[in-house]
Order: sequence, then C-alpha cells, then structure tokens
Amino acid sequence: YQRVVIHQLPRCDDSFYICNVLRRLGAFRGVEFVTDMDHDTLLCFEHLIVARSGYYGRSSGQREIPGFNDFRQALFRAYELPLKHAVKAPFRVGMDTKPKALFYRHASTKRRVWLDAKPVMEAMAHVFSVTDVYDFGKLSLRDQARHFHEADLLLMAHGAQFANVIFCSRGAFVYEISCTGYSHVQFALPPEKFGVVHRAVHVPGCSMQGVESGDMLDANFSIPLVHIVTRLVEDGVIERAS
Repeated sequence: YQRVVIHQLPRCDDSFYICNVLRRLGAFRGVEFVTDMDHDTLLCFEHLIVARSGYYGRSSGQREIPGFNDFRQALFRAYELPLKHAVKAPFRVGMDTKPKALFYRHASTKRRVWLDAKPVMEAMAHVFSVTDVYDFGKLSLRDQARHFHEADLLLMAHGAQFANVIFCSRGAFVYEISCTGYSHVQFALPPEKFGVVHRAVHVPGCSMQGVESGDMLDANFSIPLVHIVTRLVEDGVIERAS
C-alpha cells in the first residue's frame, strides 16, 4: 500500500489486530498514514480496496476467495509457524504423539464465562496435553497464533479470539460454545474451506440473570462433561473407550 486511511483508530500499531497482521506481511513499508481528518473530509481515490464483509464479518453467503491458501501460508511464514497438519483423529489414550487441546473460558471478561470448564479440562488431560488460556488479550498476536496453530482440538467460549482460527492447522477441530449457538466465524470464511472442522455449540437452558447487555449471547453458562464427551465421540474426535 502507498497510503492508508485510519478511521476510528487512534493509530495503526501492533496493538491492533489488522495492523499487526499487515505489518507482518510487509504491507506498510514506506506507507503514508492519513489520520488528520474530520467527518467533513472528502477523500478521493484512484484505487480503493473495500472488504466484501460487513459489520462483524457478516456477508451475503459463503464464497471462494482465490489465493486464500497462499495468503494463509504467507501468514504462517510471517508469524514463524511451521506448515503442519493436526494429529489425525480419532484421539485416544496412549497415542504415540499426544494431541494438544486448547481451552478458553472467557473468564477474564466476566461475561460468556464457561463456568464448569475445569472438570472438562481434567477429563481431557487423560487424552490431550491441555493448555488453558485465561486472557488472550494479554498475549501478543504471535503467541495467540502459535496457540491456535499448535492445537489439535480447541474448546472455547464464543469470543473475538476466534479471529485466530485462520492460524489453525489443517485437520484441527474447533468448538465454539455459547448460550445461543451463534458464530460469526462461519459468516466470514468457513474454516472447512481450509481444512479445519468448526462446530458452533448451543448450550440450552441459559439464564439472563446478571446479563447487563440484555443479549443472551453474553450469558455465562455451564455444560455437563457428559454432553461434551458425547459430542466429541459423535463427531469422531475421540474414541468411545477413551
């Protein structure tokens, strides 16, 4: 890019996700940043690149993006990630290569909290090497990318951290859990397009008590261990005997 217009962001440094990615890809070398404008400023462009997805990634439907896998590989190189496949499922106790499971309870935000994730993590530890991230916002984007890339199974409360699903290894299983079963991962580019299995999991019986936003998506939730295990067995992620 020759010139970048920054709208609503005070700057475009590595603390902002898209700026971090574009810098890593070398898109901002020698760039002039346009920031000193108000609502009455008229901008004229010879060429303008506009995202085809709208707010929160909602789009008119699933689509093919030419060169997307090449872009993913460029991302992996930029963040120094190896090009690898996930460990082949179904997973079981005593595998030669112990698969990795990544958990995120969303506890740091006090909303959308997976309240009873601990017993699930303890059970999964018999089969997986388990990592529990408390706050993705405290990690660098490179560390977030590494966590997603190394995981063979991801079990997480719905949240913005799912932007990192683009870093997942081919063959990984991703479970996005919430009280509504909503997911904007699927609106942008379904992970199946790059070999990642994604499931949006609806948790029934959630309560609106204490939900200040009035949005059921922000409700904290509990989901019995048996429901998680049953779902993983049905999806071919783990063997029943495990």
